[in-house]
Order: sequence, then structure tokens, then C-alpha cells
Amino acid sequence: MANTDKIRLLLEAELKRKLSDTPKKPFMRFANYEFEGQIKAGGDTVRVPISPKITLTDVSAENSGDIRATSIADISASDRTVTHSDLVVNKLHQYREKFSDLEEIQTLYSIKGNRLHDLLNGMDTAVESSIITMLDAFFLAHSGQVIEESTLSAADVASKIMKLRTALSEKEVPMDNRILVVSPAVSAVIAQAGIVAGTEVAADAAIEWWLGKFAGFSIFESNLISKGNLYAFRAKSYNYVRQLFKAKVTEAEAGMYYNILGQIAHGGKVFDQNAEQLYKMEVSGLNPTPTETPTETPTETPTPTN
Repeated sequence: MANTDKIRLLLEAELKRKLSDTPKKPFMRFANYEFEGQIKAGGDTVRVPISPKITLTDVSAENSGDIRATSIADISASDRTVTHSDLVVNKLHQYREKFSDLEEIQTLYSIKGNRLHDLLNGMDTAVESSIITMLDAFFLAHSGQVIEESTLSAADVASKIMKLRTALSEKEVPMDNRILVVSPAVSAVIAQAGIVAGTEVAADAAIEWWLGKFAGFSIFESNLISKGNLYAFRAKSYNYVRQLFKAKVTEAEAGMYYNILGQIAHGGKVFDQNAEQLYKMEVSGLNPTPTETPTETPTETPTPTN
């Protein structure tokens, strides 16, 4: 029994180790986990101070334009009202599976077994979906960060992505680490347009949801977002916290079976100082093929007969 009972010791340790790995799903991969070590349990809160943006005042016209006189005068203090924003662990997902004996668990949940990967993928999907829900709530409250388009096709997808690039640049978001996550339907449009086909990294497009690079964006695909949505942001512009509560094997008190129990608590926030680093494009209709002008088949003039 000692050999088969190793699963009790290994399951939680392996899940915790995997939880610390670099996430494979795109929204999880580019979240900021800065406060993950500070929050230990569900309902815990971290309060983040937010200072106003630094803006320099143009005083060139003071003292009748005498810049020397103005430069030695006292400088009026700028407002520095510090506000706060809270990040709360307010999501809890859990899982239970029943087994007849420990040997069955050992077989399915071995460290290299597919069942363990299924459990990890289930946890990742729950967190990834919650991040998307959090971002959608942010965009609902910040309508100025949403660009609405009626259609998207292979003929104009490049110009639409450039709109997102321009929106970020106008808010002075740095060019490095810009991410674009699109739905599979939008991914199909991008593929047909061929806008990433000429890039050096396009050959890796099938690896871990990565499509390639275009217009300064690293482009990824997610099958968890709505059909016509594109999310453009700078990496780590939103914060998230994942805490593994439990992952253990227990013997049922009322029956002859064993349980595998798993729980994960998590939560996230787009802090106010990062709000300008995220944009969303919502497309009403998708046309996966370029618009073609129909050509008329020329009619032949019959040859006169004598």
C-alpha cells in the first residue's frame, strides 16, 4: 500500500509546482502577478496606492515671456492626491472526482499521466475565463477604451489592427511588449490576409496559440473569447492572483471509495493607473475572405453562315 499511497503526497505538491510555471494560456501568461505572494486566502485584499500622473505646466508666457525671471521664481505645487484601489481574491473554483481504490488514482494521476494534465488544464481554463470576464467588465466601465467596427475582412484586417496600434500610441503606451489576443474566427481572417506570413516567427504560429508578429503586436489566439473580439494591451497592464487552496486524496466516510478534491481561489483587477494600456475592438460581422468583384463572362458573337 505504501507504493500506491504516494499519490496522497505527490498530488498537491505537483499541482503547486505546476501553478508556479509560466502559464500557457495567453491572458494568464501576460498578467501581472506582483501581489500573488501577499494574498494568501480567499477574500484577502491588497490595497494599492495610486498617485496622479505627472504633468508639467507651461509657464513660458509668465513675466511677459521673460524665461530667466520665471526660472528663478517659486514654482507652484502640483496636486498630488493619492487614491487607492483594491485587488480582492473573490473567485473560487472547485472539483471532486470519485474512485474505487487508490491504485486507480495512482494509475490515472501519475505525475506524467494525462489525468493530472486535465486537472491542471481545468484550473487554467477557469482562471483564463475569469481574467477575460474581468477585462470585459473593465471595458464595459471604460467605453472610451473600446473601438467598435461593423465588419472585418482579409482586405482590411491590417488597417483595423493599426487602429489599435494607433490608439495605444496616442496614449503614450511604450511599443515594447504589446500583445494582441484574437478569437479563432479573427485568427482565420488574419491567416487568409497573410499579414504575418512574411515574418521570421510565422513558422512558429502553431505553437502555444502564437500566430506571429504584426504592427508591433505579438499576436495570440484564444478560443475562450467571443467571435469578433480583439484585445490589445501591454503585458502586465492588469493584475491577477492565483492561490491553490487544496488538492488532496480523501477516503469517503460513508462509502467504499476515495475522493480527489481540488480548489483554486483567484481574483484580479485593472488598476486605474494602467487603464490607458488596454483596448478592445468589437466587430459585429466577420468576412473571412476578401471581397471580390464578380466578372462577367463575355458573350461570343456567332459566326455568320453563308
